[in-house]
Amino acid sequence: MIRHARAEERDTRRYPNDMLRPLSEEGRLRFVRLAAKLSRRKVRPRVIATSPAVRCTHTAQLLVEKIRNAPPIETLDALGFGGNLAELMEWTRDQKVDQVAWVGHEPNMSEHLARLIGAEGASIRFAKGAVAAVTFYDEIAVGAATLRWFVTTRLMRS
Repeated sequence: MIRHARAEERDTRRYPNDMLRPLSEEGRLRFVRLAAKLSRRKVRPRVIATSPAVRCTHTAQLLVEKIRNAPPIETLDALGFGGNLAELMEWTRDQKVDQVAWVGHEPNMSEHLARLIGAEGASIRFAKGAVAAVTFYDEIAVGAATLRWFVTTRLMRS
């Protein structure tokens, strides 16, 4: 699970459609470093799903650039604002691979993570560019995941 990297500031004159707001240079650089470190640690999703927002698709593309055997990227409306966890779970089950990645927005990513690990209502701060890895040991279902690790671009700078 990935929250998009830091984007340009909201500015209705420059970006009248918020879906078209791109990553900032700082956000891009921080996430590239994080993606490279994740790749070295064998984090290699077989497919990546992303929100249609430009900042999410750009984050997904940065991840793909650092992964050996680059996976395909699919755009899913379920990862957009107000995302639908049931649709994401169904999509994930349909993939039949061992690693998938979702790239989305707040507060969706925090809420989805909390529900997946059975901690609905928990206060999880999903910083921009942060990545959480969960594992499903039996079925892919709400409350059935275990949080394996959670990293931010700040933590991975060292």
